[in-house]
Amino acid sequence: MGHLNYNPLEVGENVDKWHVDTLRIDFVMFVTDPKLVVGGEFEYYRGTKHDVAQLSAAGEPLDPSKIVAPDMPGPGYAVLQQGNMVVHRAKGLREAGERITMVNGYVPRDISFPDFSRFDQLYLVDPKDVAASEYTRHMSWMARERLSADLDSFAFSEDKEAMLKSSNNWPI
Repeated sequence: MGHLNYNPLEVGENVDKWHVDTLRIDFVMFVTDPKLVVGGEFEYYRGTKHDVAQLSAAGEPLDPSKIVAPDMPGPGYAVLQQGNMVVHRAKGLREAGERITMVNGYVPRDISFPDFSRFDQLYLVDPKDVAASEYTRHMSWMARERLSADLDSFAFSEDKEAMLKSSNNWPI
């Protein structure tokens, strides 16, 4: 799953808010040269998403000393992250310009890992027909992989509890 992020037309308006992604692994790659614009930094918070949730619940701002903006040398450079754990954002431009990033997300092929895809978040940013169709496709793929793994490792047994545990062991 991937998409492009464009800067807002309003100078100073952030591209997005502080957030975590809905996928386990993703990257943010600069398509345009970040050295040619003023602002638009990719930032992450050096703390856990739980730290940020606590600060937010208390109405407190993030500690500026824990905000990191990696130096992006040019177009084609990317940040790879554990998307559902790293709190990050893209700042707005401070002068008019063009900032485009490509974000691509991945899920582990090992279906024993939990799936962090969140339909409620996809529905906010994509057209409803695209979000619903892509999420349904993803969940169908996950179901197929889980069923295939169960069939590949199937063993005849009379141990009903073990069989029930095996089929209920799907990460949902």
